[in-house]
Amino acid sequence: MLMLHEEETVADVAEAVKQIQSTYQSQFQEFLDGLPVKALVFGIKALTALLLFLIGRKLIRMLTRLTERSMERAGAEITVRKFVKYLVRAVGYVFLAIVILGIAGVQPTAFATVASSVTVALGLALQGSLANFAGGLLTDVYRRRSAVRSDCIGSDSFQIIYICDSTAVDSCH
Repeated sequence: MLMLHEEETVADVAEAVKQIQSTYQSQFQEFLDGLPVKALVFGIKALTALLLFLIGRKLIRMLTRLTERSMERAGAEITVRKFVKYLVRAVGYVFLAIVILGIAGVQPTAFATVASSVTVALGLALQGSLANFAGGLLTDVYRRRSAVRSDCIGSDSFQIIYICDSTAVDSCH
């Protein structure tokens, strides 16, 4: 009786192995049959992403130059021009990355969720520094144009500093 039960178990296991083998073999064959189509779709997405990156990079450069020239014509200070130039470039590349990741299949909502969480965390961590940065930026933007270029600050007990467009040197001339 014990031998009969073992033979049935061995036969059941052998049958299960054959079923698993045929299932995996058919799934693997389906995968191999669909592989050329998947490779073609991937290639098209990769070429589209590359083309979009090249076009986007060109547009970002054009937009950066346009912004810089318009601010130069408006008479904005060099620090403000550089800040806005780098800000436009950074925002452009972030937007381009989001578009390219969308083509690659990454959901934009997932990216937006992560980006907003990171922004809130950085904003809270750098709260004081960001306030000082904003104050400095406002000072640069709204600086008086009628300031005398050769202002001297100091006394006998302090080193005299010549202030000219936020540049400090050792002495007044």
